[in-house]
Amino acid sequence: YHATQSHFHDLLRRYGSPIVVVDLVKQSEKREREVIVGNEFRSAIDYLNCHILDPEHKIRYCALDYSHISKHRNLNVSTSLNETATWAVNQTGFFCSHPRWT
Repeated sequence: YHATQSHFHDLLRRYGSPIVVVDLVKQSEKREREVIVGNEFRSAIDYLNCHILDPEHKIRYCALDYSHISKHRNLNVSTSLNETATWAVNQTGFFCSHPRWT
């Protein structure tokens, strides 16, 4: 996971901690495609977190299967996105949006 480690090290250096990851790939599929990528990504995050000694600097991970949520009547996409966004903002303590107007 050398490339993944370098990427997150760069993020930590530039932005500090915590680093929040919201994984939007499908968590289940009939023919696993995205699932394979998502599982490997989660394994990479787990591996990196095992080697980070300070709990404050561990990568915070959340999987949100947008496709799964949108297909179920009992689940609400807007509510799920709001809950995930609220969790992410609470992890970092701030929200910043700086659109680039062209």
